[in-house]
Amino acid sequence: MGIARVNLVVNLNPCLEKLALSVSPGYAVADASRTTGRGGSVAIVYRQHLKCSMLPMLECRSLEVICVRLVTSSGPVVIMNIYRPGSEKPS
Repeated sequence: MGIARVNLVVNLNPCLEKLALSVSPGYAVADASRTTGRGGSVAIVYRQHLKCSMLPMLECRSLEVICVRLVTSSGPVVIMNIYRPGSEKPS
């Protein structure tokens, strides 16, 4: 479903569902769920009035990454969230 679902996160990951339900009114969640292994995802919480689009990233088995472009009144801003689980060996 990608970034088109940022206003309502429909995801099997219970942590992301809790995050989506706990954000304050006026905020939205963009997420990138882990495609292999157990657990985890990374997310970015942003003001809902901003236009948000997911930027493509190269796949890396040992990192979880999300990169979004937010359009603000001052211009575009790119935000990247990178997480390396402690139990993973670098690839």
